[in-house]
Amino acid sequence: MIDDDVRFRDFQPERLHRLTRLLLIRDGAGGVRPAVPPGILVLRDDAGRPVKALHCIDGRVDPGGIDAGDLDDLGRFAASRGLRWVVDCRLSSLEEVIESASAELRPGEDLVQVGLCLARAAEAEMKAGRIRIWPELFEGIAVPSRKALDRVFDIVLPPSTCALLYVFDGPALHAEVIVARGSRGVSSISGHDALDAGSPPRRWREGYRDLLEAAEGKLGPPSLGVFVELSAVRAMIDGSQPGAFTRALAGKDLIIDPMPLWLAGPVGAAAVHDAVEVGRRARAQLDGVLESSRLGRLWSRSGGGALAGRLAGQIRGAVEEKLREAAPLRHVEEKLDHLRHKVDLAEVLGFDPFTVAERLAALWKEP
Repeated sequence: MIDDDVRFRDFQPERLHRLTRLLLIRDGAGGVRPAVPPGILVLRDDAGRPVKALHCIDGRVDPGGIDAGDLDDLGRFAASRGLRWVVDCRLSSLEEVIESASAELRPGEDLVQVGLCLARAAEAEMKAGRIRIWPELFEGIAVPSRKALDRVFDIVLPPSTCALLYVFDGPALHAEVIVARGSRGVSSISGHDALDAGSPPRRWREGYRDLLEAAEGKLGPPSLGVFVELSAVRAMIDGSQPGAFTRALAGKDLIIDPMPLWLAGPVGAAAVHDAVEVGRRARAQLDGVLESSRLGRLWSRSGGGALAGRLAGQIRGAVEEKLREAAPLRHVEEKLDHLRHKVDLAEVLGFDPFTVAERLAALWKEP
């Protein structure tokens, strides 16, 4: 998937540094923290005693403060310590994973094949109950074959095309990355200067197509372009603002152009789901207010629940219309039909990757 002679070039050091810091969340005290949900890895010996523990944010934790019985119910253990995920693993299982993967690998294998071998070995240990993960993010999901991954790669980034990600902070370019693929794998990973197109447009919502044209002339036809406002990125990563994704699309703080067929369906579904969730929360809050007031009986008698349902339906319809206006989704139904029949990533992989992404995204949301 990545050529041996892949080139990293034309990055501005400051913007490259910002790119690596995109997955950071600003806290209320003015500092920053990694945009990862708090979780812990606990390693146990063959007798089941915790011997090592590593918190993903706080670092090493004294294993003496963890009783083996506490790990019988990982969900309860997580709740008692304010954790969003837990991995419970035997030290001997780690050794088995490494040995099994090493026996399967051949000299000169690339990192993708190494990862697949490790994943298959870990999958066997999970089925045996020696590696446990809470929540069960990978339930019902099997490790795909290399052939399936290669086919998905051809769909996501076809040969001789490129993909662009530009993050703007107001009119200024905050960070960017451009990935170009040759006839085989990724041939270059570069910054804006690789396009030889001068400064990025300050009115980027109107001028982003100039970037696409420059990329096509220099690197090949773009198969995916993502242009987004920094504040929208932070709102979506933070996960504490319901509807951030939908608002970004509708307000053109997030522009996806070109919109590849494999992404059109999930983007549309996510936007509508986002809007319905906002409507659900608003309805729940309104119901709570009315039930605690003298208007509660009137609300009930007048069919308030049905009215809220109709409002939610109107919200959904409005968001679908906004999506068609904000994103380059012409002939949406036709594209979704093609997506289902020609670009079904779930059919290729054997599982729906967007389901996995949804499970992972749920970890980021506030409890």
